[in-house]
Amino acid sequence: TVFCKTFRNPDATSGSDAVLMIVLQLVLLLFTMTLAWMTLAVLFPDQPKLRVMGLYGCTHKTVAMGVPLINAIYESNSNVGLYTLPLLIWHPMQLVLGTALAPKLVRFVEREEKRLGQPLQTESI
Repeated sequence: TVFCKTFRNPDATSGSDAVLMIVLQLVLLLFTMTLAWMTLAVLFPDQPKLRVMGLYGCTHKTVAMGVPLINAIYESNSNVGLYTLPLLIWHPMQLVLGTALAPKLVRFVEREEKRLGQPLQTESI
């Protein structure tokens, strides 16, 4: 599998390269989330639920489409594992950050709906 190819060739990258990639991915994800949040605040100032949905929709990408695509394009390349590494880091990172932000975003929506005089909806999904 592509995941196995990522770690099969130890000479292709070092541990410091992986740490650097993780740090850069975190900075990039935080930057894109901040940019999306600020843009959505301008576009949808009175729709807090839409802002939260847009935050996740703008920044969350899936491994399910990216990994097969990279594998198909670079199938015969011995560095295919390195090409997928950013995606393999991005996906879990976005899940962790998204989960950590969820309670704060719920409070934001409740506070904004109260401020805007919108009825609070407590639907269970």
